[in-house]
Amino acid sequence: MKNIYRNLSLIFLCTVILACEEVIQIELPAHENILVIEGLVADLEGYSYVSLNQTFGFYDSLSPHDIITNAEIIVTEHYGEKTLKIPFLWNENKQKYLPPNWEIFKGKVGATYHLSVNWMGQKFSAEDYLVENKSEISLNYKLNSGRMESLKNNPKEEKDRRVFDLMVNFKEPTEEKNYYQIRFLVNGIESNGNQSTVYLFDDELFASSFSNFKAPVTFKPGDNASMEVLAYTEEAYNYFKEVQGGINNAGGLFSAIPQTLRPISSQSSLFWVDLLSPE
Repeated sequence: MKNIYRNLSLIFLCTVILACEEVIQIELPAHENILVIEGLVADLEGYSYVSLNQTFGFYDSLSPHDIITNAEIIVTEHYGEKTLKIPFLWNENKQKYLPPNWEIFKGKVGATYHLSVNWMGQKFSAEDYLVENKSEISLNYKLNSGRMESLKNNPKEEKDRRVFDLMVNFKEPTEEKNYYQIRFLVNGIESNGNQSTVYLFDDELFASSFSNFKAPVTFKPGDNASMEVLAYTEEAYNYFKEVQGGINNAGGLFSAIPQTLRPISSQSSLFWVDLLSPE
């Protein structure tokens, strides 16, 4: 009899708990589209661009209407006593605004660049200078031994299924403070492990150098692994640190309140190295 009472009590308790559930519909305010401008001027051919998009609602998805293709964009280069106005025009293939002869266009280290955007009667502008990238980078690779352990039972497939870690050596001058962003690519596609991760650091973090740093990417025989190092001004670096904080903020009751980001230009000097994996 005790078992019967105990089971009845358990059923009653579960019924009460389930009966207390209530679905709450949260009314979100109407979304207001905000223009997002992203620009890069690099001292490497084919890397400079400007893109314009609009924000979209939490439950919405990106549509072609969110990409702005009819803006007037002028980038003015100030280098010494010379001033050069460069129109950035919409390129349908690249889905970005590009300078004339964009394949060979590159910025000048030390030059100041002024971005001017005119769209639907709204005008936006920003200005920054192109800093010199003084970093020295070399890449190497190492067989991923953890992955090899899983292939012991398949020795015939071992060669085809090898996986390599990308190893990085970095060095730059110690007499000044510099700011960097790193991007890792495999076969030309950005591959940072976690796609939302932004890798930023200043030269104080690694005492201006580090060796045999294991990058957060792996690649296979025949792949092309590469690494981009972008040198930023301090203002641009601080902006991207705020972006990084927003990405890493998962939300929740005890999470920090997201910061309101400050609009800036983000010109940078870019250094690119690549490594072709062994066959």
